[in-house]
Amino acid sequence: MSAPYPDEPDLIGAAGFIFQGPVRAKRSKVKKPPDGPLAAAKKARQAKALRRLIGASIAGVTRKQPEVMVKVSGAAKGAKHLREHLAYITRNGKLTAEVSDASNDGQATLLEGSADVRQLAAEWYARGGSGRRSNTRETVNMVLSMPAGTDRQSLAIAAAAFARAEFGGKFDYILVHHEDTDHPHAHLTVRARNDRGQRLDPRKEDLQRWRERFAAQLRQAGVQAAATPRRARGVVQKATRQAVRHLDKRRGANTSRWRIQQAVRTLQAQRTGKAPDEPWRKAIAERQRKIRAAWGTVAVALEQQGDVGLAIQVRSFIAAMPPVATQQDQMIERIKSNPQLLAKTERALQAEQDQGRAPRRK
Repeated sequence: MSAPYPDEPDLIGAAGFIFQGPVRAKRSKVKKPPDGPLAAAKKARQAKALRRLIGASIAGVTRKQPEVMVKVSGAAKGAKHLREHLAYITRNGKLTAEVSDASNDGQATLLEGSADVRQLAAEWYARGGSGRRSNTRETVNMVLSMPAGTDRQSLAIAAAAFARAEFGGKFDYILVHHEDTDHPHAHLTVRARNDRGQRLDPRKEDLQRWRERFAAQLRQAGVQAAATPRRARGVVQKATRQAVRHLDKRRGANTSRWRIQQAVRTLQAQRTGKAPDEPWRKAIAERQRKIRAAWGTVAVALEQQGDVGLAIQVRSFIAAMPPVATQQDQMIERIKSNPQLLAKTERALQAEQDQGRAPRRK
């Protein structure tokens, strides 16, 4: 999301950063408005801009509308990987897919059956040309999803409309809807290079734009959905990367044991007043303080414009923001509530320490 109201950057001043996406637009110099009719007209435009912002962002956040997710889940590289990926998202052809051919003005057709899936993979790879490297991305793989309870049919309609609007006639794509999880979602796979030689290389600002457009399609389908930046929701910590989650899953008990031991070490240091300096924790707390202050500025602006009801919602939203809690903080609270786990881990740490102190045998 760019600046919330580019024509009126002085409406809430620096507080506008909470409504900006990952890449900020350049800030224009603001001239002091003249007195008289021009000033009144400018104030009226500001009020109108604020109402637009209320409808698009503030109301969605304060009312805690469900947030859409548009995630780039990976890329297919090479003919075999491409074939395997298309087989995976279509369940080896058992699920009906919507396929769009950019060379045919983006006209969509339905595809079903393992033979057709393999043929599509072969066609896409062949159209990529020869001489490319083995690690060249053939596709950009995405997942479009909403929280559990979202109407699946409405999500399917919105996902199809989003894919056609964003990629139809520009890039080939295949869209498949999955019904096997609580969270309704669709897999959208787009050819990374079209026949005109253009490559699809999404950046953070592209992902935010895609979220906003997907949310708009969901609302048109009758589903309440928002696509606000993380900081606008008071989220100051980055989510765990998918690669890290998979690594933790493979390591299993070893990773869990290590995290527990680290948390116990921190807890022991806190007890003795020797907790290490953690600048990253201070940085997270400062970011949330700035977000709270920015929302407070928004509440004041709303009150000045006479929107007292929404200002009250904003202040309630600020009050409901949870305190900063890292994953380690959550682990420490878990350990505190489980004395047996704490005692067992402390014994294990003490045994490791004693073993390290023991003299080596000659």
